[in-house]
Amino acid sequence: MIIALVILFVGSSFAHAQEQPPKADYSWLNGRWDGRLFDGGRGIINLKVVNGNQVEGYSRMTLRGTVSHFTTPDPQLFGTVDGNKVELVRWRLGRPTEIRYILTFVDGALKGYIMRGADKVETTFKKMYATD
Repeated sequence: MIIALVILFVGSSFAHAQEQPPKADYSWLNGRWDGRLFDGGRGIINLKVVNGNQVEGYSRMTLRGTVSHFTTPDPQLFGTVDGNKVELVRWRLGRPTEIRYILTFVDGALKGYIMRGADKVETTFKKMYATD
C-alpha cells in the first residue's frame, strides 16, 4: 500500500512538472539600442531583462546637438516585455514621467512609438554592438 502511494505521488509530481510551460527567453532585449527621438535627436537606451519579463534600463539622448547624460545610479526606464512587445516608462527623480516607449521587436529592431502625453512620435531603435 505504501509503495502504491509513493508511486502515485511521484507520478503526479512528474506529470505536474511536465505541464509547466517553459520560461520565455528575452535575452535578445539586453544591451544598447540606438534610435531617433522627438525632434530627430539621437537616443541610446541600455536595457536589461531582470525578472522573467521585467525590464530596467538607462537612457542617453542628444537633443538639438547637446548630449544629455543621465547620471543617476538608479535605472530610469522600467517596463515589461511580452513576446515581441516592449513597453517602458521613463522615471526621473524617483517618479514616472509622461514619456513612454511602446515598441515591437520586428526584423531585429525595436519599432514603434515614443509618447509624451498626447504627443506620439514614430521611432526605430537598432541594436548596437561592440563595434558601434
